[in-house]
Amino acid sequence: MQDQDPNSEPRRALRPPLPQTGELSSHRPQVSSDSIDEPVSPEMLVPRLGDFLLEMGVIRPDQLQHALDYQRANSIAGNPRMIGQVLVELGYITREQLDKVVTEQIMALQSALKDSNHKLERHVQQRTGALEWRLIQIRTAAEVAQRAISATNLEDLLKITVKLIVERFGYYHAALFLLDDNNKYAVLREATGSIGQELKNRGYRITVGSQSIIGWVTEHKQTRVASDVKSDPLYLQDELLPQTRSEACIPLMIDQEIVGALDVQSRDSHAFNSDDVAVLQTLANQIASSIKTLRLLELTQVNLQEVSLMYSASSKIAKSNSSTEVLRIVSSTLEKTPYITAVIFESRTGYRILSMSNPDDPGSTREYTNRPVNLASADLDGCFRDDRVYVSLAQQREQIPSGLLELAGKLSCQDAVYLPIRQSGKITSIWFLGSRSINRFNNAILQPYIALAEFTSTTLSKIEALDNAQQQLKRLQILNSVGQVISTEIELSSVFQSVHRQITQLFGDIGFYLALYDTHSDTISFPYLWEGGELLQLDPIPLGEGLTSIVIRSRQPLLLVDDTENRARELGARSVGQLAKSWLGVPLIIGDEILGVLTVQDIEREYAFDEEDSRLLTTLASQVAVAIRNARLIGSIRKQADQQRLLFELTEKIRRSVDMDTILATTASELGKVLGARRAQIDIRIGESRHDIHPDNGKEVEA
Repeated sequence: MQDQDPNSEPRRALRPPLPQTGELSSHRPQVSSDSIDEPVSPEMLVPRLGDFLLEMGVIRPDQLQHALDYQRANSIAGNPRMIGQVLVELGYITREQLDKVVTEQIMALQSALKDSNHKLERHVQQRTGALEWRLIQIRTAAEVAQRAISATNLEDLLKITVKLIVERFGYYHAALFLLDDNNKYAVLREATGSIGQELKNRGYRITVGSQSIIGWVTEHKQTRVASDVKSDPLYLQDELLPQTRSEACIPLMIDQEIVGALDVQSRDSHAFNSDDVAVLQTLANQIASSIKTLRLLELTQVNLQEVSLMYSASSKIAKSNSSTEVLRIVSSTLEKTPYITAVIFESRTGYRILSMSNPDDPGSTREYTNRPVNLASADLDGCFRDDRVYVSLAQQREQIPSGLLELAGKLSCQDAVYLPIRQSGKITSIWFLGSRSINRFNNAILQPYIALAEFTSTTLSKIEALDNAQQQLKRLQILNSVGQVISTEIELSSVFQSVHRQITQLFGDIGFYLALYDTHSDTISFPYLWEGGELLQLDPIPLGEGLTSIVIRSRQPLLLVDDTENRARELGARSVGQLAKSWLGVPLIIGDEILGVLTVQDIEREYAFDEEDSRLLTTLASQVAVAIRNARLIGSIRKQADQQRLLFELTEKIRRSVDMDTILATTASELGKVLGARRAQIDIRIGESRHDIHPDNGKEVEA
């Protein structure tokens, strides 16, 4: 054999082959970094002859150096020699020694070649496995790409993607998260196996920018790999995934904007190398591109029937003149949609269900109509703050009031949307859209409903403003009419009748009475009492503990519109018989004097009156009080004038009398008339005698 030149590159010794890593379905094939990539030569397998002789102690280093110099000189002279021949010629070794060493080298070379062949075979196997693994990745990426191109449903695409990643690549868990409409949460949209289904049922989501791998990726828009989750401070342990040892999270980007993240977890630490991450990034890019395409498709393929339905409803709502008619149109429209729907409205007693529909089972929702919903205005303000238009069960479950969650639960809805209807900034109605499948709703589907809800809010606010203006005008007209009557009418009965007519115009035919209080006798009289469609008479009663007496004592309006009996009892009022369902009494006050009470009452309806009615009646009562005072003053003036006239006539008659008896008789008779007495008597004492004159003219009067 020929030795290698001592000035050539040093030899590389072959290392034993690495063991296999296991089944392809559970592990990625490993390729040794020490694999031979250059051609193998004999010099690389066994030591050179000179080195071998030195190691055996057959020659010395100086002898080897002399032999090499001698070999080089002969080669220059055109007489090349092998190093073994030179050593024999120089007498450093014998021919027998040379033959023995060469034989040993040939045997070592054969053994080394055999080991090299085995190593090459293992190297080929590793390379073949790596190529097969890369081919699987490429084929999987191609399959996802093909499905992405032909996909018409985002949910199906996400489901097949995570399934292929786990099945083809042998990973422990794969999940896809998409950001919500506010880019506040990364919401789990699809994950593998029963674990993934459980997480979806929980409405699992992670806050963007939170202390987690997914939170970090969705905030920084960069890939993050945790080769050993135990040492990664951002790893978020989940009790449903206890076997995770490494994790890779890749952002889903559309035009430099992040829309979600692909998260893959493995049971092995250091399971993701740069090639694996590159393949996962390719898959993430394909998914992101499909999301963009499908969202555009959804925008152009929104159900035209629903759009037409919403447009028709808008046209009808625009022509409505009352909030009741608007709500009726909305209820009728929602009943024609393919979703479970309900209209919740705010009544005087709280929020109630106005209507409900279920296209799959029309009769199942009848029992819910007019049922109360456990809601408070404060809860709704917190739920729909920050100008959020709708809330989805899958995305903001903890922010939804319990009353709305209970409604969705009773209807077996996995996902629901609540559209608030505002009047003058206050939520007065809520539209409920429900589905028994998860993530049924998106912006494209909801846009027609959102537009109709906003239009309805605007229309209701306009109707409310118009109603308020008309009501205010009506109230002013009532006050003006009563004022005109009071300014021209001096008879209280006519004033009371006029006030009653105006009350009827405002409230309809309800109970109405005027009670007057006499401070001298401490009694209450009822000069005008209308009840049950007729004018009644009622004897005066002493000031007591009834509602009218409470108003007289407190000199403040009293409004009772629900549970009147219990509320009256709480105020300490005693009543005889059944109280009206709604009762409003306002005091008749002028200056510091309480004259009585003006009262309206509805026997059958609760919430028949409100604070605005109380303010109107208070203003009306002040005018009536002025009319009562004026009538009393006029009556007093008339009485004084009559008395003055009668006294003048008496004086004239006395002057015409010619004797004392006639004068006294005339005086007694006329004084009785002036004072309205049944009997008048004049006693004149002359000395010890007494002279009585008492004509029978009525009331007894002693002069």
